[in-house]
Amino acid sequence: KCVYLFSVFVVGKQWYQRRVREAPTVLATCSSASSERTREFLARSYFSIVCSDEGVHCGAVVQLGGTRSLLNLFQENTKEGKQYAAHAIAKIAIKMNPALAFSGQKSLDACRPCLSLISTLNSNTFLVYDGLMALTNLAESLIS
Repeated sequence: KCVYLFSVFVVGKQWYQRRVREAPTVLATCSSASSERTREFLARSYFSIVCSDEGVHCGAVVQLGGTRSLLNLFQENTKEGKQYAAHAIAKIAIKMNPALAFSGQKSLDACRPCLSLISTLNSNTFLVYDGLMALTNLAESLIS
């Protein structure tokens, strides 16, 4: 019985990892959606991928243009969608080298979403911490 449960768990985990690896490609193609709810769902999905498995998939998101998509999703989204997009941007800035993830002007554009995490009055302390950590990493990458 335990062997069966373990095999189901391993197969399920392999299926999950394969789907998460494929998800940034799908999200990148859908990022120009016009519906508000679709953009909010995309921001939530990006956030889930960036936070899954200790940030292993951040590189795939950046490689497929996810940072530009997240910056666009932050500008045109619902209130919750903006918060998810900002938090995903902050997580990428924390888990990756911001000089690689946000090249050129994008590193300055990434500051506004991180500032929005720390400036809202109803933010919890975890969002404030992530926003401040991301701003620290962005500032360090701009100096060096």
